[in-house]
Amino acid sequence: MFIENIKKINKKFIDIQQYIMIGCSLLISGMIFLGAIMRYVFKTDFYGLEELVMIFAFWLYFLGSSIASYEDSHINAELLQSYVHNKKAKKVLKAIKYAVTLSINLLVTYWGYSFIMWSIQMNPKTPVFKLPILLSQAPIFISLVLMSFYTLGHLIKAINEINTKS
Repeated sequence: MFIENIKKINKKFIDIQQYIMIGCSLLISGMIFLGAIMRYVFKTDFYGLEELVMIFAFWLYFLGSSIASYEDSHINAELLQSYVHNKKAKKVLKAIKYAVTLSINLLVTYWGYSFIMWSIQMNPKTPVFKLPILLSQAPIFISLVLMSFYTLGHLIKAINEINTKS
């Protein structure tokens, strides 16, 4: 029951992330299109467009990285996996990979937390619209937390696979 509730909550998180990514993609495309129209048709510039695109691009890229972590579709170089033929050894290597990845994720998540706390204290603003830089830095920390959570799930699954016969 507990695992099923976690899966339902996680599904909602994934759905929300995907909706945010779709929205960001549409906004970025629309803003770039608007900038091109203003520049080449109206011979004027959309001053500060880059600031707005940057905010939405950060949300798009970093939520995309958390979804890639969830799907376990990040680019990786599993050279050892191709040389090891024993199924149990492959499962152990997979668990070690996730344990190392989780350790690195947790360290980088801690750095991300420090970065966000610094940003909250200093409250830097964008030059044109005076928007808080935190708007483009928050997705970094959020995605790192999500990636750590998803990697922990992959690690638990890999450990359980070691203990199963197949």
